This record gives sequence, C-alpha cells and structure tokens, in this order.
Amino acid sequence: MAMADLPHISLQILPFSAESHPGGDGAFTILGVGPDALLEVVTVHSLTRSWYVDEPSDVDHYSEAFERLREIALSESDSRKLIERLLSEL
Repeated sequence: MAMADLPHISLQILPFSAESHPGGDGAFTILGVGPDALLEVVTVHSLTRSWYVDEPSDVDHYSEAFERLREIALSESDSRKLIERLLSEL
C-alpha cells in the first residue's frame, strides 16, 4: 500500500458489482507527452498487441471513458478500506 500513499498516485477499485462500464472492451493507458502533456496519446492493449491512438477525437473518447470509470469505481478511501480488509483476511 506504500505506493498508494504517493501524491501522484490514485488507487480506485472497480468492483465486480459495478454496472456495465466502458472498461469492458479492454485495457488502455492515457499518456501525456511533453511539457505540460502537450500531446496526449492512448495506448490500447489487447492479448497479442498494443497500438497507439493520437487522433484528438479518439483520445477524447478514451478520456471520457476513463472519467466514467473513476465515477463508478469505489472512492480512494473505500478502495483502501477494501484492500486492508482483504489483506487482513489472508
């Protein structure tokens, strides 16, 4: 849990009980490139490859999906409590 204490890290858990969500299509990473993240690029991951998306309208689509995931995930506090509870049960 030490990593979750770092100021630049936010940890939220999306429980299995969450409603249908935009993360169901697979993993992606939004990268800010350059000073002040002047360029945003999305890396889309699949089982056999990854590819990069840099078209602004497509990047916006992924950014909106990410914000929706944050909204339906447990809060940082509740996520931490769940992890601590699960660790105590080990």
